[in-house]
Order: sequence, then C-alpha cells, then structure tokens
Amino acid sequence: MTIAAPPNAVFEEVNDLRKWKDWYPWVRIGHGTKVIFEGPHAGTGASCRLKGNSIIH
Repeated sequence: MTIAAPPNAVFEEVNDLRKWKDWYPWVRIGHGTKVIFEGPHAGTGASCRLKGNSIIH
C-alpha cells in the first residue's frame, strides 16, 4: 500500500491508539464492539483490546 503522506503524519496516526477508530477495520466491523484503552494515549505502554460480538462472514 502506498500512502500519500509524509512519514511523520502516518506515524502520528498509528502511534496514538485512540486515532485507530478512524481507519482500523476491526474497530468498525460490528455493532457492539467496544475498544478498551489502557496506559498512555500513545507510545510505550499504550494498549487497547477489542470486546464485542462475534461476527461470521
């Protein structure tokens, strides 16, 4: 995949887990999916986990 943006702009999007909701498909895939964040917003120690309904395609 080619992304038409400077590396620092891309890094900003993937480094801050709370921004993932805008582009990460597993967050948007189903109703009732809850994202649980822990630690800092970005960088070392940041984490998230998904909790929600099972989806079968």
